[in-house]
Amino acid sequence: MVHAPAILGVLASGGDLAPLGLEGAAPVGTGGQFDWDRWAASGLAAAALMLAAAALLRILDRRRRPPAERAFDVLSRRMKLRPRKAAVVRRLAARAGMPPVALLISEHAFARASQRVGDGAAGERAGGLGPSRDQVEDVRRALFGQSSTKDSVRLRRSA
Repeated sequence: MVHAPAILGVLASGGDLAPLGLEGAAPVGTGGQFDWDRWAASGLAAAALMLAAAALLRILDRRRRPPAERAFDVLSRRMKLRPRKAAVVRRLAARAGMPPVALLISEHAFARASQRVGDGAAGERAGGLGPSRDQVEDVRRALFGQSSTKDSVRLRRSA
């Protein structure tokens, strides 16, 4: 670092103000080539590390969830249930006090939950808290097809 008194001393003596050069620095005119290979490899390594960290965080986050929730997620994905329909199943299960995975596995449990919610759903649906009968029937058809169980017939009559 150049100190102010040294610069003032050179100016006062009328000395030559030659450009200052740094020792060990390459001359300006002979700059080296940009090393694309090194930068590309560094960039790829950084991207791979970020992807690995994101995957690890996702795995750790999934393991923190309760087993019933993980089972619901896996089963709903394998059944190719759309996220909106999965949300309807979750709301239906929450209103009926049942685990959501039970509604995916058993048509009887699904019908029982929709019947429990259907009894008090008119007032709750007005406030936007519960799923509508059409949504529940649409999800039932997506999960179990056009079955003709007593519970689904009872649901159609009450709608």
